[in-house]
Amino acid sequence: MATAYGTKIPLTNVERIEVLKGPQGTLFGRNAAGGLINIITKDPQQDPEFTGRVAYGNYDTVEGSAYLTTGITENIAANLAVTYFDRGDGFGRNIHTGNPTYLTRDYSLRSKVKFTPSDRTTFVLAGDYTHFRTGEGESRQFFPDVVGLDQTTTYSGDYYGATGSIDTVLWGYAWGVSGHLTQEFDAFDVKSITAYRRAKANQLIDNDFTTLDLAVVDYHGAFKTFTQELQVTSKPDSPIKWIAGLFYLNDTSGFDTPKGISLFGPVFGTNVAVRNAIKTRSYAAFGEVTVPLGEATNITAGGRYTIDKRKLYGDTLIFDPSATYDAPGDPLLALPTETRKKTYKQATYRLILDHHFAEDVMGYASYSRGFKAGNFNSIAPTDA
Repeated sequence: MATAYGTKIPLTNVERIEVLKGPQGTLFGRNAAGGLINIITKDPQQDPEFTGRVAYGNYDTVEGSAYLTTGITENIAANLAVTYFDRGDGFGRNIHTGNPTYLTRDYSLRSKVKFTPSDRTTFVLAGDYTHFRTGEGESRQFFPDVVGLDQTTTYSGDYYGATGSIDTVLWGYAWGVSGHLTQEFDAFDVKSITAYRRAKANQLIDNDFTTLDLAVVDYHGAFKTFTQELQVTSKPDSPIKWIAGLFYLNDTSGFDTPKGISLFGPVFGTNVAVRNAIKTRSYAAFGEVTVPLGEATNITAGGRYTIDKRKLYGDTLIFDPSATYDAPGDPLLALPTETRKKTYKQATYRLILDHHFAEDVMGYASYSRGFKAGNFNSIAPTDA
């Protein structure tokens, strides 16, 4: 998942979680410079199963979840996971507006359909949708003896109390679809993974934390990602285990038009709306092989070659100095951003030696080389 906003997905159907340290690029299509958390959800089963949970707590909090799986036909099964969370009464209060803080409401749906037309062919179609709205993090407060930008506002004495002129809130949605096709052959297996994701996030922030509109940020982010991965792997019972693959990513992330990210207030000097976006295209080939050295020792070697292409484009709108974030009016000027491009190419690798001292005791040593492509600053496009 290419954006943090797209990862706000409560899951009730987790099968297992894998945490991998260090650079990863030979077992997963996308280059991961600092390790990764791989969450594997349950595949549908033919045998019917249902689990559910409903709870009510303080601050008028209602939450619930459900998971259902069943067979539809002899070779088709499906599942559905649903979550809901609503904190109806915040555990803080904006002292200036009088409104409660830390209100949260979100819900999510996730489903898979598994089709097995033969013993050697499996296709899994997955889809998910999440909607979120939260004020968590809005009650950022001054420490004692610190004065705000209005030279008046100070610490309210309440840890959960906010003093902003507006109530900060973050809301948005994310959804995605993916298809996993696995075909088994006598000598190897082939897997194709195709995925498309979209997310939008909006946030209104009182950036000066005072009762005056000195610095208001109105953020509108948009993200869309397409990935295609092809894997060829050894058979599970092969003494020498190997994987080879190709990976492609096409991602566009930036500020959603027409508002983009708006900066209004005298602190910023000028009322502006930045509407830049960054397009990323990534191409990679990777492979890894594990060879046994005796019955208890293995040596693994993997390599990857990555090409990442970045492109920055967009524009900046200038508004009247007297304009406000909620009524900006027409812009006085539109300044196109100079389109900037950069290509990064890098070969990476890793080596691992592991030894099984007992059935449930294994030690290993590894050495990995990672790579992280550079990027542009979409708010200040002259910065690389």
